[in-house]
Amino acid sequence: MNRQVHDKAVTALLLSVGISSFLSSFMGNALNIAVPFIAADYAVAPETITWVINGFLITSAAFLLPATALANYLGFTVTYRLGALCAALTSFSVPLAPTFLTLVLFRALQGMAFALPFCTGMALVFALIPRERRAVALAICISSVYAGITVAPLISGLITEHLGWEAIFALGGTGQALGWLLALRLPRLPAHVTSLPAVRMGVCFAGIALTLLSLSALNESALAYGGLFGGLALTALYLIMEGRAHIPVLPLSPVLSNQPFSLSLFVAFLNFVATFAIGMLLSLHLQLICHLSASLTGLIMMTQPVVMLIGSALSPVLTRLLGVHRLTLLGIGMMTSGCAGFIFLTPDSLWLVIVMQIIVGLGNGIFSPPNANIIMSAVDKSLYALASSLQSLVRTTGMALSMALVTLLLNAVITAKAGSALYLEELSSGIGYIFIISTSVCALATLTNLYVSATQLKTTPVTKE
Repeated sequence: MNRQVHDKAVTALLLSVGISSFLSSFMGNALNIAVPFIAADYAVAPETITWVINGFLITSAAFLLPATALANYLGFTVTYRLGALCAALTSFSVPLAPTFLTLVLFRALQGMAFALPFCTGMALVFALIPRERRAVALAICISSVYAGITVAPLISGLITEHLGWEAIFALGGTGQALGWLLALRLPRLPAHVTSLPAVRMGVCFAGIALTLLSLSALNESALAYGGLFGGLALTALYLIMEGRAHIPVLPLSPVLSNQPFSLSLFVAFLNFVATFAIGMLLSLHLQLICHLSASLTGLIMMTQPVVMLIGSALSPVLTRLLGVHRLTLLGIGMMTSGCAGFIFLTPDSLWLVIVMQIIVGLGNGIFSPPNANIIMSAVDKSLYALASSLQSLVRTTGMALSMALVTLLLNAVITAKAGSALYLEELSSGIGYIFIISTSVCALATLTNLYVSATQLKTTPVTKE
């Protein structure tokens, strides 16, 4: 490939991955604002809309490793193109759902579609972009994610009020279609393996999906307890099969034997479990309990992602001053404090919503980059792809588990009819209970991070990369 053709391919790749990253984060956060409107259109209680988010996250988390296996078999380029096209088609289909059950099903299909570009976008960046240009490329990709998170509350509030929540998915589908067209200009990369471990990947998908689905439904059906046991058994079976495989998709020994790597992944997982649902909980609090409009709610909820963006921009400077281990500890500690502050929300405490969002957002912003640095620095270069895939896996699984816990707890606490005074009182109590659990999870992450930091600072110099 000559230089001019290569540069055009790189530009197309960055545009495509940037658009996909922006829209995936935008749509995920935009739905938090649209919850009351979707509930009204489908005549369901607002807390039931958690299934719309759960459907996407559960299948996305469950399909990530099978998607990685598919990418190894088909090649990164073909898999990325397939994912972009399916993401566009499923995004357009979501607003067409005639019933609430169909809506959840379409969102589940959308989650599987998005898993394909999730696992191949960064791989294409590393494969097609020279080492000296990767830093800029990665900055563009990560900035796209933060940009989507930042503008989602305000833009989605305006879209929902004036065009309807359906327009969020129409916008997402249009962008993914553009990303697919750009991906057609990318060179086709060869496959890494000659066979697809379909049975092993089927067991993997079924195990993770059934476990997360059952957790969300524990208080709705006694069958969910059997489903949870079955999901855990299938997941264990998958891990056994993976350990015996000649060419494993998930090599277990490099993960389990590397304590800084595995524990830092665990901290990242706990972070997503504790903080991912904050957006939806604040949306319910501000719109249903405080009776604010969607656009004003969106404006207030921009606080956390904007501060997170600022924190991530400050992270390189703070890393040079404190080192990655001390900075991650400071960040996760701030998130613990912020989650604890949310426990005391009342209808008159808008100032508390803003202040705690600042604390959580800044903590998240200064925590995530150095934690990713620790994870990637803890492995050999030959395992970079595995480390990147596992970061995506803990992120999506943590998000899915976060929403599963929200669904479980809200359904357990709320018994009154939606819209009644008792309903709002129970909703407020449920939100408080969830933030108590989030604070506890964050505290566990802080203690784990403290152990990792103490261990590494004793044995190695402060890393100031």
